[in-house]
Amino acid sequence: MNLFQKLNNYLKEFYYRKKIKENNISHFLKHNSNLQKTQVLIEFNAFHNFHVSSSYLVNFLKEKHHSEIVAFFNYTILSSNLDQTIFSKIKWYISKNLSFKNFGVYKSFGTENFIKPSLSKVQKQKQEINFQKIKKK
Repeated sequence: MNLFQKLNNYLKEFYYRKKIKENNISHFLKHNSNLQKTQVLIEFNAFHNFHVSSSYLVNFLKEKHHSEIVAFFNYTILSSNLDQTIFSKIKWYISKNLSFKNFGVYKSFGTENFIKPSLSKVQKQKQEINFQKIKKK
């Protein structure tokens, strides 16, 4: 892929993400102070065709149950290592706080929190013990 194609793809992605955000902000971004402690969970992903339909669904559920919208990063659970480098932690923090890429899309339809799974030291130790048990079999 040459440089022109990469730039063209980046601009298209930026344009579509901007349009999705504008649509969501015009429909969903209302401050709702009477929220209960319940949550509507939505998978945090990069599937742009999923964003529009899911934004309507989660906002319907939010209004019906007076809940907050929380996104969870499922890719870590399924495909990647749960140990994060300092670079990936910084990248996640900056992207979330500055609403880069898909964080901005999710915030535009009212997502208030983002969950990224991680393991504690105790969980890592238990995982290693279980792995060694399985490995011996």
